Amino acid sequence: MPNRWLKIFLLAWSCLASLPAVAETALFIHSQPGHAVASGRTLMIRQADGFAFTVFRNTYWGSISVQASGDGSNPALGSSWNLYVAGANNTMPTVGMYDGAMDMLRLGSSYPVLTFWGDGYGDTGSFRVIELDTDVDGNITRLALDFIVAGPLPT
Repeated sequence: MPNRWLKIFLLAWSCLASLPAVAETALFIHSQPGHAVASGRTLMIRQADGFAFTVFRNTYWGSISVQASGDGSNPALGSSWNLYVAGANNTMPTVGMYDGAMDMLRLGSSYPVLTFWGDGYGDTGSFRVIELDTDVDGNITRLALDFIVAGPLPT
């Protein structure tokens, strides 16, 4: 059974309310038919659709976590979407491409980590950090990334 790929973009991430509104915080999901995540649908998850976005970095594990939690007003979009990425050997991802990413069970290994779940589950693939800005305390203030995940691999 061939891997089915899912292309996802976290379009613009801004945690600071004082920043000018030049981009929308959104999660775009394009899933192939039969894929474990989103079941072949194309979805745009936005704050205007009742979703709250949170992002944080974990310096101990070298990871970035993003969560989009829905208020239930649009059930067709699901209720929660979660992304977890980390560099190899517990290093925090920086701007650049990360190929060969594995699931969260490989955290701390020589592989980068990528796990995405919500309406289904996907791991392994690649991700690219396009923009990553932090404040003086290391909190993420702006994040743009895209990633491709495979569904659960056949056994």
